[in-house]
Amino acid sequence: MANTISVSTGLAVKSGSTFFLSSPQATKNVAQTGTGTGQSSQVIPTTAGGTAIAIPSGIGSAGWATFQNLDPTNYVDIGVQVSGAFETFGRLLPGDPPAQFRLSTLTIYALANTASVQMLCKFAEG
Repeated sequence: MANTISVSTGLAVKSGSTFFLSSPQATKNVAQTGTGTGQSSQVIPTTAGGTAIAIPSGIGSAGWATFQNLDPTNYVDIGVQVSGAFETFGRLLPGDPPAQFRLSTLTIYALANTASVQMLCKFAEG
């Protein structure tokens, strides 16, 4: 029997007592097609072009991932390299909740803003 991945997300924008946007928390359970899971904590420097995010051993295919910026001061961008250039598709500010999504590749890069940041990464294969 495959493991089940449970993913929850929600978003609300409110000013005073008025909701401008509300998307209630939704949870989706999906079957894990592989068996690999793992996490890594990595220092992400300000190196031009980004730094490859370490994928734990046992993760052989793209699946679900969660990224969390643990730095109290600096943000970190997450992205890919295109022809050797870093292309960002996400930004985690200090104190942001973890970002999660299904990956289409295991070749992911990160780039810290002004100083190195500590980033926690969790992966579930498939």
